[in-house]
Amino acid sequence: MDKMNQSSAEAGSGTIALRYLSKGEAEAIETELLRDYKFGQQQLIEIWGQACALAITKAYPLSSLAKKQPTVLVICGPDQNGSIGLVCARHLRMYVSKRLHKGYTVHKNNFSKV
Repeated sequence: MDKMNQSSAEAGSGTIALRYLSKGEAEAIETELLRDYKFGQQQLIEIWGQACALAITKAYPLSSLAKKQPTVLVICGPDQNGSIGLVCARHLRMYVSKRLHKGYTVHKNNFSKV
C-alpha cells in the first residue's frame, strides 16, 4: 500500500494505522447503505457531516490552537460535498454552543458554480 493511501502510527503508541477508502470503495459502501440498508441520502449526509466535524475537533483541539478566539472556515462547493460541508459547519457551531470546544468561531460560506 502506498503512502498516499495509508497513515501509519508509531510503533507502541497505541494508535491504529488507518487505511483510506478508494473512490470505488466509497461508492460501493454508499450504494449498499442506500439499497440494502435503506438509508436515505439526507441521513448519510448528516452522518458524514457530523463525522467531519468530529474529525476536525479531534485533529485540532482547542488547547492546541494559538489564538484566543480560534476560527474555523468551512468552504462548501456545490452538490453533495457542499451539503456535507454545511452539515459539518452546523455541527461545529452546535459543539460551540454546547460544551466541546467553546471559543470556536464558525463561518459558513456556500460557493456555487459560476
